[in-house]
Amino acid sequence: MLANRYFQSGRFEEAILQLESALEKHPERHSARRKLVCCYLMIGRVADAVTGMTRLLDAAPRALRGVDPVDEGFPCTTSEEAMAKLSAGLTEGERHAACALVRLLFWEPGAIAELDLASEATPPLAAAGELRRVLSAHPETHHV
Repeated sequence: MLANRYFQSGRFEEAILQLESALEKHPERHSARRKLVCCYLMIGRVADAVTGMTRLLDAAPRALRGVDPVDEGFPCTTSEEAMAKLSAGLTEGERHAACALVRLLFWEPGAIAELDLASEATPPLAAAGELRRVLSAHPETHHV
């Protein structure tokens, strides 16, 4: 898949176009949606990443279980490395939402607390509330 090559080479904008097109035809492809979330994160489109994660987990609550983001080509090997790369230029709400997404991807605790902070930040990230609702409704979606 061309999107995988773009993703693995760090050409995230091009990967997004390919992944969005593939998901229009095959919305059930959870690995493609996970990669799309990662691409959005890597280029700072945090609200789109949150919306993508919400769609993924609402449709398939166990879609992150047993998935290693590094094995899928995520360009960071730890959550700390990911947050160091992602935090520049983000608003407070976006930073907390990005941290929640990274925690979900790396199966670490604390995602709900970060989403609460994203919703309370100035300016708040509106999409964070919907993802929090999905996580609360499906505790199997994340590590608590």
